[in-house]
Amino acid sequence: MKYQFKLQSLLKYRTFLKEKTQLEVAMILGNIQTLNQKRRKLIVDMEKILEKLQFLLAEGIPASEYQISMSYVNDLKNQVRKVEQKIEKSNNDLEISRKKLVDRMVEVKKLERLSEKEFDCFKKSQKTKEMKSNDETYSIHFSTKNQYSIESGH
Repeated sequence: MKYQFKLQSLLKYRTFLKEKTQLEVAMILGNIQTLNQKRRKLIVDMEKILEKLQFLLAEGIPASEYQISMSYVNDLKNQVRKVEQKIEKSNNDLEISRKKLVDRMVEVKKLERLSEKEFDCFKKSQKTKEMKSNDETYSIHFSTKNQYSIESGH
């Protein structure tokens, strides 16, 4: 008799959900990494503009050029803030996804343990049936042997 776990389809589905959540976590981590790189690039660009502006101020630049440069720096600052907000949101999403992943891993582990316990019970049951069959065969064999001995006078 072949063993089949009663909740196998549920175990497969929960495993699928766990793997899907693992992919979500990986995607969020990748997104955070990309956002951090973008943030660093914006900050480096802003620092270069500020250095260049300091140099030009020392030499004397027109007020209009200074205002344009400062407007660009302020725009970069706003972009950095927006990226930082996205990073914060992604970190919150990551925390939620990690908790969800832990819960799904626990669910899968519980089902796997239940499957193992059920399989152990199945093996015990099969062994008991086999022993009972062997006992019956031995009893039949022994009783026929005894009958034969009694009839033949041995």
